[in-house]
Amino acid sequence: MSRTKNIVTVFTVIFMFLVFITWQQITIFQMGYRLASLKEECRQLEVDRQQLLREVNTRGSLANIDRISRQQYGMAPPEGGRLRVFAIEEEPYFEREGIPGAFILALRNLFTPDSAKAN
Repeated sequence: MSRTKNIVTVFTVIFMFLVFITWQQITIFQMGYRLASLKEECRQLEVDRQQLLREVNTRGSLANIDRISRQQYGMAPPEGGRLRVFAIEEEPYFEREGIPGAFILALRNLFTPDSAKAN
């Protein structure tokens, strides 16, 4: 009886070990599929990011803004003395963020009332 109990115990341990190994292999297999899926998603997101950057650069170019402002909004360049250009001695926050400073200043000066400019 004791011998039969030992044999059953050994087979039970072997069976549990095989179940554990099988579970581990299935988990590794699933993780491999998930990793491949995430790599593909990451690659697609990078492609989308590059496309969006190209679109931002195209739409944000001064030539494109000038064309849209003239065609869609009927805007024209300012008359003779209405445009002021200021020298910037230190790097403002918008240039650190990648926004052209001259463009921001030109917009600010274009839309600031003359009474506020005198101050």
